[in-house]
Amino acid sequence: MIRLVIAQPCDLDVLTPLANTPAARDALGFGLEELRPDDVAVILSRAVAGTTTRTWSIIAGERIVGCISLSNMNPIQRCGEITNRLVEEAAGWMIGLQAVEQVAAIGFRELNLWRIECTIHGDNRASLLLCDRLARRGLRKEGIRRKAVWREGQWHDSHLYAILREDYKEGHELPAS
Repeated sequence: MIRLVIAQPCDLDVLTPLANTPAARDALGFGLEELRPDDVAVILSRAVAGTTTRTWSIIAGERIVGCISLSNMNPIQRCGEITNRLVEEAAGWMIGLQAVEQVAAIGFRELNLWRIECTIHGDNRASLLLCDRLARRGLRKEGIRRKAVWREGQWHDSHLYAILREDYKEGHELPAS
């Protein structure tokens, strides 16, 4: 079982390498530019309650094994987008599944969101498998944006998944948030 803790500046030693994966830099809008701990600290300072982004460290045992964010939250449209990163040795669908389920519960219960989306790069097999497993909780594949993302010298497809509040089925006793 994992737990989520609001990401803090003291987590920078783990979070900075996660932010420097090509997919993370693309998602953060930094492209090929390497992020320094100071850059990640600025990103974290923007990800506080009351803003359009919240970021949590994913804790397994006593160790940070990744981070997950609910971003681009629009209070009018009541929509947000989930992104996550795991350290390589923790990669596996079970940790990702638990983290996404907990953030979806927070999004629907506490933040009163109507819709939560995630966009997955076509070559990210682990995340595509995770989204398929989340289908039983109400997540649906809405489409493929063909060759929509330029990364590492070539175009990649992007898969859009979303879940609506009315389709959301809570997992096996999600923790109360």
